[in-house]
Amino acid sequence: AADGDFKKVAGASDFCSILVNSLEITDVPALCASAFHYSSLVAVREREVMSLSSSMSGSGSGNTERVMECSIDKETECLHHAGSDAKYLCALAGSGIENFGTHAVKIALDAARLKSMEMLASAVVIGSSKSELDSHDARNLRSLLLSVNEEGDWRALAIRSAACLYRLEGLETHRSLLSTTGGVKRRARVPTMEESRASQEGLHIYAPLAARLGMFRLKTELEDAAFRTLYPRSHAYVSSLRGGENTNSVGEGMKSVLSDITNQMKRVLQEDCSFMENIETMSVMARVKEPYSVWRKMHKMSKESEKPVRSFSILDVPDAVALRVVFKARKLTPDEPDATTQ
Repeated sequence: AADGDFKKVAGASDFCSILVNSLEITDVPALCASAFHYSSLVAVREREVMSLSSSMSGSGSGNTERVMECSIDKETECLHHAGSDAKYLCALAGSGIENFGTHAVKIALDAARLKSMEMLASAVVIGSSKSELDSHDARNLRSLLLSVNEEGDWRALAIRSAACLYRLEGLETHRSLLSTTGGVKRRARVPTMEESRASQEGLHIYAPLAARLGMFRLKTELEDAAFRTLYPRSHAYVSSLRGGENTNSVGEGMKSVLSDITNQMKRVLQEDCSFMENIETMSVMARVKEPYSVWRKMHKMSKESEKPVRSFSILDVPDAVALRVVFKARKLTPDEPDATTQ
């Protein structure tokens, strides 16, 4: 295979890994649909670049340009008649996804329709005078995507949410490469228009959609990646309050606090013998509020108190640390109904 094909395979693999790791989606039809959806996006992008290069080179530039024009197949010709919103559906034609079953085909087609609607909505926003999404626009776009997929498979929405995270991670990797020259890290720069738009979509459209679908790990990762891109200094500041610069861990100090709180709660409960006689299983979990949530809460506190954000500590945030204790009651008699036990 050509080098470009290997890159596509690697990209599709990385894309599918987000669904497995962040969404815990492991069914074969969904992963096949994800891989083909990714490949269709790449194919559309390559075709657009080829078409643009062909049009820019002019009609009198020799045989090379004419060959490039001829290489744009019938799929592209149909786009001029069906409209740009059909290009992602057309890109799946002849891809071979039908060999993986009707379920995979349906998920891929639903994801393509969502992508088409996203592009149309994005064109409207870009064409307006607004520089960023407001809450009203974001709510309308979320409702639009949900209505488009009303009869579709929920995994299509999951794929599009994962695509936003994949894009944010790609932009972050590209930005980190540009920020280092000769091994020396440059000063943090202002996000580009593309980075800003992708981050706003992640924060205001896909993270809420992920939460609505019950995909809270993806929601957290979308918010963190978008927050880190839009406001790198604020992200670093809030992360340091949580116990470390590395946002994938809460730092040794905070880990120790969480462990101590968890152990204390377990000990208090287990020492209550009369209570534990009625409990079959018990789990105690502790967590630290995520950076974006801490930042939003501190901004709210800043507005209410008219004090600067940096005057607050993470200890000032009421729910910065939270405990979740889950019990399962023991049946008093073997024939006790489940409803009574609950």
